[in-house]
Amino acid sequence: MPYKRMDIQTSYQTAMTALSGSPGRPEQNDHIGNERHTLTDRPLLMIVDDEASIRMYLKTLLESEGFTAIEAANGIEALKLFDRLGEAVSLLVTDLRMPWMRGTELAFAMRSEYPSVPVIFMSSEPASVNCNLHDPARGLFYFEKPFPPHELISTVRVLLQEKSKVSYGR
Repeated sequence: MPYKRMDIQTSYQTAMTALSGSPGRPEQNDHIGNERHTLTDRPLLMIVDDEASIRMYLKTLLESEGFTAIEAANGIEALKLFDRLGEAVSLLVTDLRMPWMRGTELAFAMRSEYPSVPVIFMSSEPASVNCNLHDPARGLFYFEKPFPPHELISTVRVLLQEKSKVSYGR
């Protein structure tokens, strides 16, 4: 059977249907700050997106691939989590357009303290508009939504492998 390419939005709808019995938007995740995460030897990824459904889908996807993932609904929540976890965060996956703080502001605030944290930006904006956000030499990657989940997974794996070898400049 040939491989069927599924983009992230299609995969999300499939996952939501399987979880709830019908497509829809789950309730906001209001327990972010109260979650208790056990840090293991598995890489810890931070997912930041103002859409709870996207965060839940990405967390499920990444954890199914053996990563530990935490979520935040915006940049302010993410910075609070980052203050607590610091260098335990191996990689940031963030939406660009969010209330109160753009993903770029979040990424550069985090990297001012820990410059070796690679960042994957996501947005429905065309890649050509955000071409300066895709700079592998600086540990910055850009995904235009929708994107195939396997591309995210392979990029995460490569970035984590590279992170152990490289410290990205400030």
